[in-house]
Amino acid sequence: EFVGSTSPMGIERVVIMAVRRAVERISDQQPDLLLINTDGYVDGDGVEYKVKISESLSPDLILYISTEPRSRLRERLIERFGVEKVLTLEGAGIEKSSSERAERRTSQFHRYLKHGKVARCKLSECKFTFLDREYAINPENISTTGKLEICDASDLTILSSERKLILPRRVLGGMFVGLGGEVIGGFGCVIRCDEGDNMEIWTPLHTFQKIHLSLIRLNEKLRDERIPHRDLNLYTEPLDKEDMC
Repeated sequence: EFVGSTSPMGIERVVIMAVRRAVERISDQQPDLLLINTDGYVDGDGVEYKVKISESLSPDLILYISTEPRSRLRERLIERFGVEKVLTLEGAGIEKSSSERAERRTSQFHRYLKHGKVARCKLSECKFTFLDREYAINPENISTTGKLEICDASDLTILSSERKLILPRRVLGGMFVGLGGEVIGGFGCVIRCDEGDNMEIWTPLHTFQKIHLSLIRLNEKLRDERIPHRDLNLYTEPLDKEDMC
C-alpha cells in the first residue's frame, strides 16, 4: 500500500483504509499469527486515530508498550475493547530525534532511486491516485474517476475532492511517487512536468501505467518536505454548470 506521506496526521482515514486492505490481503493467506506495528502518532488526534485503526481491524489482542503504564491512549483502548484484550507491557522504547528519523528516510529514498534513469510519459495517457482516490486528465467515467487539473499557481497547496484534484505544476518537481499498475512496482521522483502534457520521472522502473502521487517532495540531497494539502469544498471549488439550479 502506498499512502504517500511520512506522517498520518491529517490523512488518518487514508492510512486506516490502507492498513485494513493490507491486513485483508495477508489474512487471505491464513497466517498463524498476524502482528501489526502501528506508528508513534499519539499527540492531538492520535489517540482517537489509534482507537479507530484498532476498531477497523477487530484484533484478538492489543499490545500497549510504553514507559507510561497509565495514559489517555491506554484508557481509551480499555474503554473500547475491554481490559481482557489490552495487554500492557512496560518498555523503554526507542526514542529517535527528528534528525535521526530524517537521516533514515533519506537513506531509504536513496535505496529506492539509486539505480534510476529518466522515464518519460504523457499525462493524458496515465492514471493517477492521490490519497486513495483515482484521477485522470480526461476521465472516462466521472462516477469512479476524478478530474486532474494542473495549474500554474504561486500557491503550492494541493487541493482535492472526490471529483477533482488540482495540482500546482511547481509542486510536482521533486515529488516522490509510487509507480506500477494496481500494485506498486517501484518508486520514482518527478523531475519536471511541462505545459505540453509531458512528465519526466527518475525511476529504476522501465514501464508503469499508474502514478501514485504523494505529499512528499525531495530536494537535491533527498531530504523530504511535506507538501501542503487541503480538501476542496463549496468555498474553494466552483460549482459546475450542471450543479447550478
